[in-house]
Amino acid sequence: TAEILDILDQYDAKATWFVTNQYMQGDELSDMLKEIHDRGHAVGVHTFSHRYKDIYKSVDAYMSDYDKMNTIIVNATGEDSGIFRFPGGSNASYNKKIRTELLKHVKSEGLVYYDWNAFTGDTDGLSRSGMVSKAVKESSYNNKTILLMHDVPNKTTVVEALPEILSSLKDKGY
Repeated sequence: TAEILDILDQYDAKATWFVTNQYMQGDELSDMLKEIHDRGHAVGVHTFSHRYKDIYKSVDAYMSDYDKMNTIIVNATGEDSGIFRFPGGSNASYNKKIRTELLKHVKSEGLVYYDWNAFTGDTDGLSRSGMVSKAVKESSYNNKTILLMHDVPNKTTVVEALPEILSSLKDKGY
């Protein structure tokens, strides 16, 4: 995360970090969320547990998971996130049984969710150059691009590809 933050700073780029409690917990997570926030990036909820079978059992189960992660964000940054990204996306098979009710509920709560419309392929095992190509190509399909990347421990491809992705997208006017 620290390396990604440094790269974003070098390119004067801001990101939205949809976060979990999956790989980092406690003070370590709180300190990192504060750092992300203090550097001017948005922090939103992805999920506390990232266990699809549990969180998509019901609207209450989803909101309980959301609230756990949002509480961590509030305690770290002093701000309610108010934004989130559904695990698997808003229109996925994972949430099919509760989707309609869940979307109505989050809207009634004033929460805003984001889906991605471009992807680096970082979780698909693409190489650095493959990720750069995919990111730039998929970003060209939309007037406003939300490019999905993952910050996962022991996976360096995003750190390796990010400078070239940012440089290429800036050259194209982003």
